[in-house]
Amino acid sequence: MQEDDCCWGLGMLGFIDKITTTKWNYWSGFAVDALAIVLLMTVALKRADLSQVAIVASFASGYLFFTFIEYLIHARLFHGKPGKLTRVFIVGHWMHHKNPTGYDSLPFFFASSLAVLMVLILSQFVSLSAATAFSGGFLSGYVVYGLFHHLIHHTEWKRGYMAYMQGFHQRHHLNPKTNMGVTSPIWDVVFRTGNKN
Repeated sequence: MQEDDCCWGLGMLGFIDKITTTKWNYWSGFAVDALAIVLLMTVALKRADLSQVAIVASFASGYLFFTFIEYLIHARLFHGKPGKLTRVFIVGHWMHHKNPTGYDSLPFFFASSLAVLMVLILSQFVSLSAATAFSGGFLSGYVVYGLFHHLIHHTEWKRGYMAYMQGFHQRHHLNPKTNMGVTSPIWDVVFRTGNKN
């Protein structure tokens, strides 16, 4: 196996490799994920095996869980030690650092497929409404992350939270072992990886 195959295609994933840098894939992912969120929340609300307060709490829990996963993947996987299985993620993220305004992204169907898998697993332990609401919150976190990240790199923010997070993220690009959060600095505070300089 050649090095390029190891890092990008694993031989059989050439099609996915080709689409993951296209604008079409980038923007289609947002559309597919938004539709999936609507469907997940429709199931959660129509199923009515939980109160609306519990559904909102499940959604919020999924969203908060995503912020933790966002931090963890960025800190431990994208900036972790390279291995045979992690190299594709590290190299892909390095390409983002090299070209922050590029359109590199996961395949448009990846996050929604993960959310469906999450529902299937969680529904074995909790009600279907809780599973779909939690997964809807998780997927919403992913969409917010993607839009946030796009806006941080494609818009000049002058004030407010977006300007703060843009500076926070720019410091990450200068010092990649710090400021791992993209939508929030909360986990950088918890794990002491934040850098204000």
